[in-house]
Amino acid sequence: ERHREHLVGFDIAGPELPYPPQTYVELARAVHELGLPLTAHYGESGPPAYVRDAVELLGVRRLAHGVAAAQDPEVVALVRDRGVGLDVCPTSNVRTRAVPSLEEHPALRLLREGLLVTINTDDPGLFGIDLTHELELCRDELGFTDEDLRAVTENALRTSFLPEPTKAAVRARHFGWLDA
Repeated sequence: ERHREHLVGFDIAGPELPYPPQTYVELARAVHELGLPLTAHYGESGPPAYVRDAVELLGVRRLAHGVAAAQDPEVVALVRDRGVGLDVCPTSNVRTRAVPSLEEHPALRLLREGLLVTINTDDPGLFGIDLTHELELCRDELGFTDEDLRAVTENALRTSFLPEPTKAAVRARHFGWLDA
């Protein structure tokens, strides 16, 4: 509870395989008791079951990566129905072998299936990329349209841990001109 006013959310990160979601059930309970939203890194090197368990057992609002969900239609439906954001990182996902290749990256399919996909860099210093690079990669290599790019940007705002009034102000400032 100390310094609670400075916290906006909590992230569980680290190697997936030795630390399945069940490892963090008590931690997740404590985070939720503090009223903090939770995100976790699952579905990058772990199986779709880890994505399911992160949603069902930990109550995550966002998943960093989460691309393993694409392997199981039931997990896709769960993530979609619960409104869990997927913070996908195309360059990282290829380099870490979370997906075999860019051509097989499921981001666009998951977006068009109604999941709250966002595009992220993961580790820009390590990979020598930035968000512009990732968005251009999505457009040029993964087939994202302008509407898809807008959707992932809107999803990023929607799934952020910002207070609703702040989200509304950002939405009006950054998307209002597109709707005019």
